[in-house]
Amino acid sequence: MENKMDMAMTEHSHESIPSNGHTCNQGHIHTGVEAYMHEGASVVSAEIEANNSIKEVKQQLTTDIEELSHWVGIHNGIVGHIKAFIKEGGNGYMLSSTGKDVQRKEISESVIQISIAAIVFQVDLKQMKQQIEKMLEKYK
Repeated sequence: MENKMDMAMTEHSHESIPSNGHTCNQGHIHTGVEAYMHEGASVVSAEIEANNSIKEVKQQLTTDIEELSHWVGIHNGIVGHIKAFIKEGGNGYMLSSTGKDVQRKEISESVIQISIAAIVFQVDLKQMKQQIEKMLEKYK
């Protein structure tokens, strides 16, 4: 399926399976693990929430990216880039009133959001997508 957003955006096709949601650099929504071909490259992007500590996630993602790069190499592929972005939930404040005094409550969020993007050449798109899905199983 060819996707044309407007003349300023690069054309790219999608072969994907949706689940949760994020925006790709082409200006539209991707969900779950997305896999598509773009200018001869296998592109896989994913987003997941994890309840692990930020320290555990950083350590595990470092290992996962090293292993994924190695996997691409042993399959005679070329890594364009593999990136991960980790966002830790922050503090929030709830203010409420039932018509009298305003009540204030601090809310802490412990969910960590992980976003991954991989662009590789000369590796089968479906195999690359399966590797990313396998990698993300550790964070569920």
